[in-house]
Amino acid sequence: LSTREESRIVTLIDIGLEQLSIYVFDNGEIIYRQDESFSLGIDKVKLHIQKSLQVFISTDYHARIGSIYLAGEAADLSCFAQEIEDQTGITTI
Repeated sequence: LSTREESRIVTLIDIGLEQLSIYVFDNGEIIYRQDESFSLGIDKVKLHIQKSLQVFISTDYHARIGSIYLAGEAADLSCFAQEIEDQTGITTI
């Protein structure tokens, strides 16, 4: 895929106090969604994100995620975006 094609694949991670929702969009349409309930804890959140992204990446969908956007009540955790970026290798905002 070209850089232009790859960059249109965007992930939105909504981090709530008790639920994590991951949406993957291709050209503005949701192509993957995963919801997980959990007790808040930064390590649990990172684990849920990693597992959910692995599930998407292991599908037959031949595209790469261009960027990850964090949102939600717990998304402002200090250095969290950088940790997700380091973990996934995907630009995280």
